[in-house]
Amino acid sequence: MIQNLILVILIIFLLCSACETQSTEITVKPVKQEIEIFYYFDDSIQDHQTIMMNIKTVLVDVTYNVGINFYETDELTKGVVEFKYIKDKNHATVGKCDYPIVVISSGRLRIAYHEIFHMLGMQHTHQRYDRYDYITVNYDNIPSDVVFAFDIIDADNFLYNVDDYDYDYDSIMHYSSKTFGDIIKHIDGSLISSAELPSEMDWQKLNDIYN
Repeated sequence: MIQNLILVILIIFLLCSACETQSTEITVKPVKQEIEIFYYFDDSIQDHQTIMMNIKTVLVDVTYNVGINFYETDELTKGVVEFKYIKDKNHATVGKCDYPIVVISSGRLRIAYHEIFHMLGMQHTHQRYDRYDYITVNYDNIPSDVVFAFDIIDADNFLYNVDDYDYDYDSIMHYSSKTFGDIIKHIDGSLISSAELPSEMDWQKLNDIYN
């Protein structure tokens, strides 16, 4: 009697397991390589807690989505990312270099994402070689000191394959129509708004670069 009961329970368990196996899609994610980036907060940024909080928020998000591990250090040496505050300045070195630097003066989270993504190797979306299929750029309205941020970049200078991705108006790396004035518009003349957070394609591109 007990043996029959055990046999029935075993059959039910095997049937349930088979049903679950058939109905569950198993996705195997690629193994991410161990990547460590050390960073340093310059004295100039210590009094700007909102900016520091935004930076740490972005770093945590990058760790979660890309697998890069960030470690704060109190020593600024070669290869360490320096976070700095300079009034009215937001810029960063692009990609790996001996002395990477990220300058942030804005308290907006989107600016922290934008500049840190530059540091990680991301170029502006609106500098793609094929941009004129998607946007117009009015060079007459570009301030002379930021023309470089609008010039077309050859596809070979992107760290991911540009042709693998659709043109992403929602990218955190795309200027809005209000950035530096009336410069960039959609090809149909409509305005392009600012992205507040990275798009799905932004994360895919970073994973292409690091994984």
